[in-house]
Amino acid sequence: MFSKIDDIRKALLAGDNSCLQQVFDQCGNYCIKTLKDKYKCSKEDAEDIFIDSIIIFRENVLNNKLQVITSLKGYLLGICVNKYKEQLFKENRQLKHLDEIVQNWYPEEYEEDDSLKIINNKAFSKLSIHCQTILKYFYVEKISMAEIADHLNLANANSVKVTKARCYKKWKDLVEKLKSN
Repeated sequence: MFSKIDDIRKALLAGDNSCLQQVFDQCGNYCIKTLKDKYKCSKEDAEDIFIDSIIIFRENVLNNKLQVITSLKGYLLGICVNKYKEQLFKENRQLKHLDEIVQNWYPEEYEEDDSLKIINNKAFSKLSIHCQTILKYFYVEKISMAEIADHLNLANANSVKVTKARCYKKWKDLVEKLKSN
């Protein structure tokens, strides 16, 4: 039975991951309930975030990055809250970009100036097929970076991320250039 943080640390450093089940049992309900009640997180998302926080905790212990903590529940909740905020930030960024990308496939659904629709579509059509495909996969079809890498035979998710950012910037630059003409 692992009751102290130091005992959990020693077990993890010795390669014994069985203590993580006790961490889950001792802290899970508290962290998941707090995420649901205070942050209005869904139960499924809260559970996923908590499991991620246990993995981060384990990695921090193994990489000797764990600071002195007095409350394992508080430490894990802090990780959970940070993960949740990070997730919200990513979703908000994606929604912003998604709105702009979707205009290219479904312009009739947007109540905006027709000349802007034409400019967006014209700029998008000037992108390479590769860029158009990556942007469509990610923003419209919501395919993960890893899956896009598999579909397009790219090295890994990071190469997709870099290419997507480059393509998005190129598209926005084309839009601005066409607007000024």
